Parts: sequence; C-alpha cells; structure tokens
Amino acid sequence: MEGFGGGGDYYDVDRGEEFRVGHRFSKREAVHLGVKNYNIRRASKYRVVESDPYKYVCRCKRGEGGCPWYIRVSLRTNLGYWEVRRFGGPEIHISGSETSRYVESDM
Repeated sequence: MEGFGGGGDYYDVDRGEEFRVGHRFSKREAVHLGVKNYNIRRASKYRVVESDPYKYVCRCKRGEGGCPWYIRVSLRTNLGYWEVRRFGGPEIHISGSETSRYVESDM
C-alpha cells in the first residue's frame, strides 16, 4: 500500500503535492506526520477539530476567516488503511486584491 506522495506511509515534503481525496496511509501515525509536514512546508497553522480511533479532522486556524483548508482522514476498517475522505484546499488567504499564504507570528 503506497502512502501519500509516493514516499511509503509518509507525505513527501519535498514534492510540493496537495492532498487529494483517496490518498491512503497504512497507519494513523503517518496521517499525523503527513498533515504536520504539509503545514510546516506551507508555514501554516492548523487545529485538530476531531480525533478518535477512526477519524482525524483538521482545519486551518484561519478557517473562520474564509480559508477553505480542511482535511478529514478516516480509517477504512474493512480495508485496513486510512484514507483522505474530504479535502478543501490549498491553504491560501486573500487580503485586499492580493492572494498570499500567511505565517502567524508570536510578535
């Protein structure tokens, strides 16, 4: 079973790929690492909305401001793998006439 980005279970942070519905992971830890690496690569912040033994749901921290980035990964218990079931993205924010990714700062 191939994981996201062709790198086994783990999201390949060097290829710049987007998640897509249907991407598979063989274990939950690979899902966590994939979402984390995706957001690190884009200098974005996300929050876990829901997490239990069967699903992992995250949103952009700026979701209330109109950012569409959202991911839902579910365990396909009958098939034995995790799969991206819903994805809204990429993580892009519009301010004025300019479109840009954001970076949150502690300043």
